[in-house]
Amino acid sequence: MSNEHCSSEQIQALVDHRLREPERVVVESHLSVCEACSKVLASSLRLDASLRSLPLEGVGTEFTRRVMLKLQTKPKSPFLFRVLENVAYLFGLSIVLAVMLTVFLWTGVIDSSKVETGENAVAAILSDAGDVVSRGIGYIDSVLHEYLPFVFGKGSVTISMFVAVVVCLLALTDRIVGRWLIHHPR
Repeated sequence: MSNEHCSSEQIQALVDHRLREPERVVVESHLSVCEACSKVLASSLRLDASLRSLPLEGVGTEFTRRVMLKLQTKPKSPFLFRVLENVAYLFGLSIVLAVMLTVFLWTGVIDSSKVETGENAVAAILSDAGDVVSRGIGYIDSVLHEYLPFVFGKGSVTISMFVAVVVCLLALTDRIVGRWLIHHPR
């Protein structure tokens, strides 16, 4: 190494006390004979001493909170909106799959005679699921008629509208409370 000059990385590592023993000995022996590298080392040491002598800047008590607020790129969506977003993705996926199935059946990629046997099984499953949903809606309808008779005088359309309004109000409340919690951390 004595024929080659020290790299700027080696000199900075020497200033920062980061050189390991074998390399440090080689660099120091080169510095003892090379005036150019010794001048670079002296300049780096003066710069390091100047930087270390600068006063530390005081940080206010609100500094961390302000920095974290500025770093937030997008507030976290409330829970109900995240659930509705995922339902929308699943609905979109089901539409895409239905279109693909239709195209495959229409073009003959899938044999329609094989689909018909599976169609009966799917119809039975959907019928059972429809019965369960129908019984659930009937139960909810009877409970709501018993406890809120003034709202449900016109049948299931009113129930659907009432449920939609309640869901919208819950979503709006969730959004407002979620934003308030974001801007007022504990």
